[in-house]
Amino acid sequence: MNRKMGRIKAIIDVVPFVLCFAVVFLINCGTPMGPVDSQWRSVISLGEYNCNDLQCDTAGDVYIAAGNRILRYNGTEFEMFAEFDGYREVDMFTFDGGGAACLDCDFDPETAPGLFRYSEGLWEQIVLPDDIDEIIDFEVVNADSCWVYGFMADWDSKLYLYSGDEWTGYDFADYIIDTEVTTSGTFYAIPEVSPYSLHICTDNGNRWTEEPFVFADPQFEMVEIGGSAWGTKGAVVSLGDTLYIIARIKVNGAPDYSLIKRDGNPGDGLWTPVVICPERAPDTHIFESVAFDGTGRGLIAGEETSIVSDGKGVWTKELFDHKLQNLRGSPTGGFWAICRDKLYYHP
Repeated sequence: MNRKMGRIKAIIDVVPFVLCFAVVFLINCGTPMGPVDSQWRSVISLGEYNCNDLQCDTAGDVYIAAGNRILRYNGTEFEMFAEFDGYREVDMFTFDGGGAACLDCDFDPETAPGLFRYSEGLWEQIVLPDDIDEIIDFEVVNADSCWVYGFMADWDSKLYLYSGDEWTGYDFADYIIDTEVTTSGTFYAIPEVSPYSLHICTDNGNRWTEEPFVFADPQFEMVEIGGSAWGTKGAVVSLGDTLYIIARIKVNGAPDYSLIKRDGNPGDGLWTPVVICPERAPDTHIFESVAFDGTGRGLIAGEETSIVSDGKGVWTKELFDHKLQNLRGSPTGGFWAICRDKLYYHP
């Protein structure tokens, strides 16, 4: 601040306290600071490639799924990393917990979906259960275990656990909005059932706990998971064993977009809003996805808005003119996303 000298010394002595109080207030109420200009920058055009998924490995290298291939960005261009003959599309892939890829996931009576796991530089195909005709989502626990959620021929859905070269099925929901596995192996699933509840498994599929979304503060009330009623994948992520979910909530009866977090043991979760943006506030747009990088910083991507944290509890709203897709946090720090057929980076 530029302030003139004189009798102002007393005021200067008070300024640190005032600033500190303002920051604490912003953190406690969950309202992000800003808006400021975004730090997102274009890195490279995708050219002829159509990106289905984007991921980072533990070294921070960036990969995209394009057609039936996985390509790696080497700092200058995209180079071939893997190609899957006999398949049209790599729909989803990950390097978390050992790595896996799902191919031709959309329902096609002539082509069955494929699941491949990646370990020690090799891709090995895993035979899927016969009744899975379409893969909707999957989470990797480690190189030998994963969760797969999909539709069957009659459009019923089913959740499967692959472990020890065997599949185990679970029929607890007609539709699952999103799933997540934490670093400790705890699995979370959110069924599309009102009122919403969280299904939690900590012991490789043997015991389940159903937990309602109940906030510690009664002024908050859950409305909807994700930024919209459909296409909410990417609404749930974890940082360590803490779960974060994009949701619309009511704050004293008024609907707001928010990022909420969960701490605690199964059945006793403590739910707290971290970021709150009123729907009708200036520069507020629908929240679509959230990611955390290896330094503990978070970023929420939405329609013409990104909200980034400093890893210490302060969130700042940034103005961005376009919608970001396939948001990922890098283990080495920073964020990657696809926007307008280009690869973007946020330091």
